[in-house]
Amino acid sequence: MYWITLDDTHTLFEFQKQDNAQILIDAVKRNSAFSKINLKELLSKKQKFLIEPDDLELRQLLRTTEAKHTAIISFRNPQDTFFGKTHPFTHLEARGEFFPFRKSELDANVPKEKMLESRLGFRMIEPNFGFESVAGMPKLKDRIGRIRYLQRLGIKKVASAFFMFGVAGAGKTYISQAIAKELGMKFGYLDLPHFMSLPSPTKALDELFDYLQSQDTPCVLLIDEIEKMFDFEGNDLQSKNVFGKLLTRLNDIYNDKNNKILFIATANDISKIVKYNPEFLRKGRFNELFFANYPKEDGAMAIISMYLTKSKELIEEILRDLYSEWLHTPYQMKENGNLALLKLFKWVQNGTTSLETVKEHLTITLSPQKLFQLVENAYSDEFKVSSKNEFIYSPPEIKALIEELQYRVMYDILSDLDTKLKEDNDCIQSMADVPNADNKADNTQFMRDFIRTIVPLQISARDSILRQISQSKTYINSNIGGGDFEIFITTD
Repeated sequence: MYWITLDDTHTLFEFQKQDNAQILIDAVKRNSAFSKINLKELLSKKQKFLIEPDDLELRQLLRTTEAKHTAIISFRNPQDTFFGKTHPFTHLEARGEFFPFRKSELDANVPKEKMLESRLGFRMIEPNFGFESVAGMPKLKDRIGRIRYLQRLGIKKVASAFFMFGVAGAGKTYISQAIAKELGMKFGYLDLPHFMSLPSPTKALDELFDYLQSQDTPCVLLIDEIEKMFDFEGNDLQSKNVFGKLLTRLNDIYNDKNNKILFIATANDISKIVKYNPEFLRKGRFNELFFANYPKEDGAMAIISMYLTKSKELIEEILRDLYSEWLHTPYQMKENGNLALLKLFKWVQNGTTSLETVKEHLTITLSPQKLFQLVENAYSDEFKVSSKNEFIYSPPEIKALIEELQYRVMYDILSDLDTKLKEDNDCIQSMADVPNADNKADNTQFMRDFIRTIVPLQISARDSILRQISQSKTYINSNIGGGDFEIFITTD
């Protein structure tokens, strides 16, 4: 007896219209788990097909001798009818020709991204930045560069899975998108809460891997903070089943020379993985395992330099947009805007100054070395839980520091000028009367007080960060990976 579960009404309609078992055979073979099963004899025209039987029909069928010659076609899973108990059917899953989408949804112009997210918990993102937006990490960049070189030679399968663990905020998620961009891949990630709430996450994971393997363009599949996805102690049956399925699929893509998936998993805490499932991290499932730590001095300098440059670009974009808005709606902006900025824009319009000069006055141009030293002086080594050689801030905290500093300085300059102009409209006659952002940033006491408002995780989450850093030693000592080990830095 065979129970064939359909995923699309279109397959059923085609079967009923043509009365051809080959339609079901093709649909079943679209499922990679059943692709090698010979169904021609099992689903011959002599077979009796029962479509969507109710519970009474099933009970009557099971009492007859012709039951073994019957194939049930249904949209429900046999477990739904037998309440999870053992049932007498060989269960096959048939996928429509539009798998993993449904024809009815395609006809209704439902976006494919929406269907992937709803059915499989998978969200696609267009990776719009590569390593040009990532500071440091020479070893990781070299590894990806070698993969890219081999791909250009026509070698398709050069890597299948990376695992990244380490301190929160080290940029593990960010670098995953940059890798996709560098390798010319699509990028997507599992929405874990939605994915684990699906009727069958195990089935959804199977369908997702099959779908990505069927695409023309390879894809990076990210599971972020994978330690939150599974009960590694094995108390949750569903979690255990999904984890087992993931291990199987990782083995499959590792050994598939035509693999089109680069699987990336990240974790902040690997203690339970190491204790209960160390085999998860072995070579043969992951090509590389990386520990992400706080940047050392050279890396911190590179990250600071990059975000100082981005800060200039940000202010330039803001001023350009505001100036364009002022040109098109001057009266509205005058009513809602800052008097100082409006005065500066009038100077730009009549040629007294340029937008570039305004930007220079409002943008901090600290050197990376000076900002690095200011931060080092603001926090003594006793605050650091990593080591004295590493920077107190993680890459995202560096980004936040520079962005907030830039906005704070720009606010102080414009708000002070605004107050003065309200008292005396002629108090500034030229750009020489407009304070320079660097004058503010050169104030050591101001900078020290400001830096201390950006409390790093090494202070606010000291115990947690210590535990995460200690896991690098656990990894080395337990030899759970048996492969490459690298400490790298990245940005967010």
